[in-house]
Amino acid sequence: MQIVTTYFDVNTDDRYGTLYRVLERSVNKNSDGAKFRGVKLRMSDEHYHPIKACGYNTLKLKEWVMQSKCGGNVCLVDCDMMLLKSISCIFQLDFDVAFTKRSYGCRLPINCGVVFVKPTDRAYAFMDMWYESNMKLFKDQKLHKPWREKYGGMNQASLGYVLENCNYSANVILIPCKDWNSCDDDWENMDCDTRLIHVKGKLRRACFGDIPVEDSFRGAYNKWIEIKNEL
Repeated sequence: MQIVTTYFDVNTDDRYGTLYRVLERSVNKNSDGAKFRGVKLRMSDEHYHPIKACGYNTLKLKEWVMQSKCGGNVCLVDCDMMLLKSISCIFQLDFDVAFTKRSYGCRLPINCGVVFVKPTDRAYAFMDMWYESNMKLFKDQKLHKPWREKYGGMNQASLGYVLENCNYSANVILIPCKDWNSCDDDWENMDCDTRLIHVKGKLRRACFGDIPVEDSFRGAYNKWIEIKNEL
């Protein structure tokens, strides 16, 4: 199994550089021998977008599609993640591609910070379809708008578009964020089944000292600080 992330011009001073190094350290410490790879990206004119994040996320997805086809089971993750324990057991489930769904009642139904891909033709075809749909919405802001409002961002919007509108043969499943991609709605409910933490929003700001630590995410904060102090 491989765990793959992407990052943009990481250096020793910026915050994403620190997030990346914490992720790398957590994988090396807590995985059961999974191979970790970080791919450095540079923005190009092809992916310029008035909304800067849309451009970066589209370029990231393009790389993810390529990396998903490197052979074997692949876990694609954002670099602002942290691994708490082995994730290899997920590949015992029956799927081609697995995404994480948010807790009931969340405004956005899916978070694309973690994607699991098996080495099947159906999985690869689905990943290609996802990127093609991403580019379709990327180039048509009017079409993008309702999907962005429903699913958020660029990659999540295009994933929602595929799930609701496209004819695909892949077995796509949704697994709970609480266990596989702990986000802001899940931090206070972390338990022994939580395997990945998404260091975003308030948690990220607290990790870098911008805001006080709140009880609702203190456990996640402590785990991130523990790994950071090992760098």
